[in-house]
Amino acid sequence: MVRTRNVDHHAVVRSRRSREVLFTNLPTDGLAFPDDEVYGMVVADGVGGATSGDVASQLALRTMFELTGRATS
Repeated sequence: MVRTRNVDHHAVVRSRRSREVLFTNLPTDGLAFPDDEVYGMVVADGVGGATSGDVASQLALRTMFELTGRATS
Protein backbone atom coordinates (compact mmCIF):
# COMPACT_ATOMS: atom_id res chain seq x y z
CA MET A 1 0.00 0.00 0.00
CA VAL A 2 1.27 3.46 -0.87
CA ARG A 3 0.04 6.25 1.37
CA THR A 4 -0.61 9.74 0.08
CA ARG A 5 1.22 11.33 3.01
CA ASN A 6 4.58 10.39 4.54
CA VAL A 7 4.35 10.34 8.34
CA ASP A 8 7.92 9.11 8.93
CA HIS A 9 10.76 11.40 9.95
CA HIS A 10 14.52 10.93 9.65
CA ALA A 11 17.76 12.72 10.44
CA VAL A 12 21.49 12.35 9.83
CA VAL A 13 23.54 14.30 12.37
CA ARG A 14 27.20 15.17 12.75
CA SER A 15 28.28 16.28 16.20
CA ARG A 16 31.62 17.94 16.81
CA ARG A 17 33.52 18.90 19.89
CA SER A 18 36.85 20.60 19.51
CA ARG A 19 39.41 22.34 21.67
CA GLU A 20 41.62 25.22 20.68
CA VAL A 21 44.45 26.78 22.67
CA LEU A 22 43.95 30.55 22.50
CA PHE A 23 46.92 31.63 24.58
CA THR A 24 49.81 29.88 26.34
CA ASN A 25 53.49 30.20 26.94
CA LEU A 26 53.98 26.42 26.66
CA PRO A 27 55.59 24.93 23.55
CA THR A 28 52.74 24.25 21.12
CA ASP A 29 54.17 20.98 19.80
CA GLY A 30 52.77 19.06 22.78
CA LEU A 31 49.34 20.68 22.82
CA ALA A 32 47.56 18.88 20.02
CA PHE A 33 43.97 18.02 20.89
CA PRO A 34 42.14 15.69 18.56
CA ASP A 35 38.68 16.85 17.55
CA ASP A 36 35.88 14.54 18.56
CA GLU A 37 33.44 13.87 15.73
CA VAL A 38 30.57 11.39 15.69
CA TYR A 39 27.72 10.67 13.31
CA GLY A 40 24.23 9.49 14.07
CA MET A 41 21.32 8.35 11.93
CA VAL A 42 17.77 7.86 13.09
CA VAL A 43 14.45 6.98 11.52
CA ALA A 44 11.13 7.32 13.34
CA ASP A 45 8.27 5.28 11.86
CA GLY A 46 5.09 7.32 11.94
CA VAL A 47 2.84 4.22 11.90
CA GLY A 48 1.06 5.19 8.70
CA GLY A 49 -2.68 5.33 8.98
CA ALA A 50 -2.68 5.89 12.74
CA THR A 51 -4.08 9.15 14.04
CA SER A 52 -1.27 11.69 14.48
CA GLY A 53 1.42 9.24 13.41
CA ASP A 54 3.35 12.15 11.90
CA VAL A 55 3.26 14.00 15.22
CA ALA A 56 4.52 10.93 17.08
CA SER A 57 7.49 10.38 14.74
CA GLN A 58 8.39 14.08 14.81
CA LEU A 59 8.19 14.13 18.61
CA ALA A 60 10.48 11.10 18.81
CA LEU A 61 13.20 12.90 16.82
CA ARG A 62 12.78 16.20 18.67
CA THR A 63 13.04 14.39 22.02
CA MET A 64 16.20 12.59 20.86
CA PHE A 65 17.78 15.92 19.87
CA GLU A 66 16.85 17.50 23.20
CA LEU A 67 18.14 14.60 25.31
CA THR A 68 21.41 14.20 23.41
CA GLY A 69 21.98 17.96 23.61
CA ARG A 70 21.75 17.79 27.38
CA ALA A 71 24.07 14.80 27.55
CA THR A 72 26.91 16.53 25.67
CA SER A 73 26.78 19.93 27.34
